[in-house]
Amino acid sequence: MSACVCAFILTSSLLAVVSGALGPPTNVTLKSRNLDLVLSWDLPEGSPHGLSYSTEFRSAITAFQPACRNITELRCDLSLFNISIYGNYTGRVRALLGAHRSPWTASNHIVPDK
Repeated sequence: MSACVCAFILTSSLLAVVSGALGPPTNVTLKSRNLDLVLSWDLPEGSPHGLSYSTEFRSAITAFQPACRNITELRCDLSLFNISIYGNYTGRVRALLGAHRSPWTASNHIVPDK
């Protein structure tokens, strides 16, 4: 890749962050397997390097609660938190880069015992 193309890509990524337009994670999915509840996602479109993520979850009867914070993995095991196998859950995630925050992206709803 030429130096000009690399410089353009780097500049575009930095401009998106400087302008406050940090893109949200994509393909946010909440899955249950063997009664474990895992929230996963893909990188935001055109994401710069160095992103971390924060996640939250809620049941049908509670407000969003913090889960994994400032992680670099593209998944969070919500089973480590106070989860009932009979609850109906939704997760959400946002990207972080320094003081910049993307909008939250919500997952599907799921019941772990189904």
